Amino acid sequence: MKEQSDVISLLDIVWDKSRNKSWLRINSMMAMSLRLAIYARLKFERDDFIEIEKKYRSGYWLREEIYRYCCEEKNTSACFSYEKWLGFKPFLWKNIRMYPGFSFQASMGFYQVTSLKGDKLIVCSYKTISEASYAALSRMNPNSNRRRRTIKRRITLTHSSLYQNDIRAEFFRKEQGGK
Repeated sequence: MKEQSDVISLLDIVWDKSRNKSWLRINSMMAMSLRLAIYARLKFERDDFIEIEKKYRSGYWLREEIYRYCCEEKNTSACFSYEKWLGFKPFLWKNIRMYPGFSFQASMGFYQVTSLKGDKLIVCSYKTISEASYAALSRMNPNSNRRRRTIKRRITLTHSSLYQNDIRAEFFRKEQGGK
């Protein structure tokens, strides 16, 4: 029998010691414990996220942004485990994993990853809304939480377009109004 990882050991302790608490409290403690394991750069085994899903009712507390946290904290073993769990190949930009919220500069400007779904990555560039336009939007809908930026360019990328350096051609075509 394979020995369990330090990550699973930590989550086991939290899970076992919190069983008499409310589900809200348990879910919060499990999420915090997983973030602690990532932050502490504990080594994740490749199947840890699969085990986490099976053992700890993670559907209630494991959120998509955990991948961003794994990437930002540079815990590569956590990244590998998460990628195996969801069955996707990472998108890399200059040897850095791309995740929703990741910003980068390409040949045609700054872009931000807005979505990561399997073999597709959505990136957007934004234009800033002028103060006058923002004030007008706010007056029309005072309850709006609309940000001060709108999408200038939205591009769907695949692994092949990113890895074959077609990304520059893709951005250039979109910039010139091509398809």
